Amino acid sequence: MKVKSLIAGISAMSMTVAMATTAVPAFAEEMQMTEMECEMQAYVASIEDGELQQVAAYLSSEGVSLEETKEIMARCENSKEQLQETFAAQASGTTYFHSTSALTPGSHPCLIFMRGSYVGENNLRVDMTFPAGISVSDFHIREEISSTIYPIGEYRCFAVNTKNLGLGESVALADCKISSGTSTFTNEKDLVKEIKGKIEVASDENKDTASFAAVTYRVGDIDHDGVITDNDAAYLSYYLAGTASFGGSYYDVTSAEAKRVMELAADVDHDGNIDQDDLTRINRYLAGQITTL
Repeated sequence: MKVKSLIAGISAMSMTVAMATTAVPAFAEEMQMTEMECEMQAYVASIEDGELQQVAAYLSSEGVSLEETKEIMARCENSKEQLQETFAAQASGTTYFHSTSALTPGSHPCLIFMRGSYVGENNLRVDMTFPAGISVSDFHIREEISSTIYPIGEYRCFAVNTKNLGLGESVALADCKISSGTSTFTNEKDLVKEIKGKIEVASDENKDTASFAAVTYRVGDIDHDGVITDNDAAYLSYYLAGTASFGGSYYDVTSAEAKRVMELAADVDHDGNIDQDDLTRINRYLAGQITTL
């Protein structure tokens, strides 16, 4: 009996030691997490500006580290005045969406929108032409519109889903990549206005009823000024926190067109979602931790 009791006692002791050994790291990790959460809460509470505090609270809720949160918040603080000017210009309708400064080197995605009104016909032919000196690649007609493409220099498609396109509405007809090539254009605004679309229709009622707009963008350049800066990280931070929206009022594009292009620019990881992962990636790009978006 004494031997059995001794064995039982040793077994119980072994189990207790084993449980304690397992529990100590888990407990330490939990304590560390609690301390980090407390530090984050204290940091968020220390921000006096209401909008900035809302951004920090969003980052905290998404599990962004305190270090990276502070980096992003520094970008927001540095860009606050410029961002306010950007929002004011968008709201007043006194600005161009496309940059009037020098063209940014390289190839950029481009969306071609067809604007209404368009009445009655199920099919129409669209001829897209690009100005001399422009390099065009990866031209695609949206599948729900048509899959018919003719050689570079003259793009023709049959639009089939614009029958109910109303006045002031637009639909993305095609996408491609464009670069300045050997053209003499000095800014984005002048370049895109020379990308033309001509329609051939059967009904006189539809003559001159549709217009076109080409809108270019750069992934990560959310404020569409031609460069990726702290202002873009700040803009996305405000958007994700619910204190800013995409779109706006511009001379050269509709609010819906601007919104669509800004969404594409903000999806820097190309997963179809705009979320904290995109903001983290922009922040790391600006910090020099990655070299491409």
